[in-house]
Amino acid sequence: MANQVNCYITNSHGNRVALPVAPSDISINYETNDSSSVVIGKGEINRVGDFKLRKITINSILPINSDKVAYTTVAKQHRWVNATSYLTFLKNIEQSQTTCRLVLTGTDITMSANLKLSYGMASGNAQEYTIQLSFTEHIPVKARKIGRKKKKITKKGKSRSKPSHKLSRGSTVLVNGTAYLTNNAKKGVMIRKRKCKITIVSKKAKHPYYVKATNGINIGWVSKGAIK
Repeated sequence: MANQVNCYITNSHGNRVALPVAPSDISINYETNDSSSVVIGKGEINRVGDFKLRKITINSILPINSDKVAYTTVAKQHRWVNATSYLTFLKNIEQSQTTCRLVLTGTDITMSANLKLSYGMASGNAQEYTIQLSFTEHIPVKARKIGRKKKKITKKGKSRSKPSHKLSRGSTVLVNGTAYLTNNAKKGVMIRKRKCKITIVSKKAKHPYYVKATNGINIGWVSKGAIK
């Protein structure tokens, strides 16, 4: 007699039980996330993707009272007597949206999975339930919470004074003061708010800036305090 494959299920609380009867069918689905595209001159091509989650479907039966039938396949200490105990156990796993662990004896198949349950009665037999268990592989993913960086707030202090406008040849200025004939003269002529342009700079002189009016008329030498 061939070795039978029995199904053990453990819930998130560590409670473990075996189905009383070996599954009649076990379907294991391995798929890759493929995609296709059309290449000019070659036609349609297929690009093989990564593996999708494994899916296992199990069909079996639950005797209403497993002590009253002769076709159970697991030892009594590993199974429950009543079918309602199994249905409650399986429904709780599904409805709580927690994972369970599936182990198929005689194989190397074991995986953490989410469970979907469907059940009923077949051929009018009221002595057993037919059940279908659909397991979808669960792969845990650890997520790390990343907080927002706090914006650095600059403390308010004394405002810095703006740098004074650098006066140089070609600068346009407003003359409001005395203009002199030479850059070291003592007497000159008062100029009132006249727009001029600096044409000569003599830094070491008493009146270092020679200015002309914007219409080209020579105004003369002026000190720094006479211009803005």
